[in-house]
Amino acid sequence: MQNKNGQTHQTIQEVTEMLGISKSLIRFWEEEFDLPQHENGTLSPLEIEQIKVINHFISIREMPLDDAKNAFSFERERLTRKHKTLDRLIEIRQSLLNLKQKIAH
Repeated sequence: MQNKNGQTHQTIQEVTEMLGISKSLIRFWEEEFDLPQHENGTLSPLEIEQIKVINHFISIREMPLDDAKNAFSFERERLTRKHKTLDRLIEIRQSLLNLKQKIAH
């Protein structure tokens, strides 16, 4: 599934398979790390990256939950800025493609 900027959304099931974790663990992290909860079961690219970061802190680096929450609060800001920049670049690219198409006609 793609959003308006062409970025791919994935289902929670796809993310669980990709990371080798359970759906209930993602739901737990959504609550513990104050992530949006999804009724439709799809995650945006930013949300997927956030889940990957949380998984890295807890499963790979074996941080206690409170330490992972503190580390994630700093990482969340960086990821949000990165995705806002990416979204803006995608918009600029689309505008340039539209302009190119207008010029060609």
